[in-house]
Amino acid sequence: MNPRIPFVAAVVGALLVGGATTGGTHASWSSQRQLAGHSVSSGQMSYTATTPGGVTVSRVAGATADTTLVLDDTSVGKKLGQRITATVGSTPTGVTATVGTACPGTSTVSVDTTPTSADQTLCVRVTSSTTAVSGNVNLTLSSAQRPTAGWTTPAITRTIAVTVATQPLTCSAQSVKDVRSFTWEPVSGATGYTVTVSGSQTGSYSTTATYGSTTTQHQVTLTSPAVRYFRVTAATAAGPTEVPGALRMERVSNNGNSNMLCEVVTP
Repeated sequence: MNPRIPFVAAVVGALLVGGATTGGTHASWSSQRQLAGHSVSSGQMSYTATTPGGVTVSRVAGATADTTLVLDDTSVGKKLGQRITATVGSTPTGVTATVGTACPGTSTVSVDTTPTSADQTLCVRVTSSTTAVSGNVNLTLSSAQRPTAGWTTPAITRTIAVTVATQPLTCSAQSVKDVRSFTWEPVSGATGYTVTVSGSQTGSYSTTATYGSTTTQHQVTLTSPAVRYFRVTAATAAGPTEVPGALRMERVSNNGNSNMLCEVVTP
């Protein structure tokens, strides 16, 4: 018998039982696991997206309105996961929009999902300006398998109807003789408001009242026949922002308790 055979058999036996000896250092293992694959050979990757509700904003610089949509991963297959990307497309003139997992968001956002993860809510914020017009904000959603393995889904589009209010000043109901109030839409980021008054719509306006950021109402008292025009300006970090239009107040003589006429006039 070859004298080396028992030595070789002893080394092989040590390896088969899960251990090895090399230079006095011992290594062992208890089990082995296959690495999880990064893709699948069959299955179905899909998702749904609800339709966001429409929004209304004032034709005021910085005025905002939010709406939401819900994404649901409906994929079918072994360990399927996907990355869903939402991107703001076209917007009406004078209107901008962002999307994100929370508002204000950015122009695009991606979320990673699986069929068993909770539905994902995205927030869309619409921002107005003094040139804003009504129309639609178009949102495009697309998806790719995660980790990237070449699977994609058809794009989904969602439309958010935007209504731009052209009269951000509003006359309040009169309840006291010779006294009537008007209100205005809050301006995003405003630190305060200034109300100015003039005897004519195109005349020189002077300050009649100033308010903090939470006050959006002004009270007018006229005890004799007169006509007054009022404008409102918001103080913001970007500078003064004028609420479009003017409000006309008129006290009519001998007209009982309804003697304060009020109307919004165009810019």
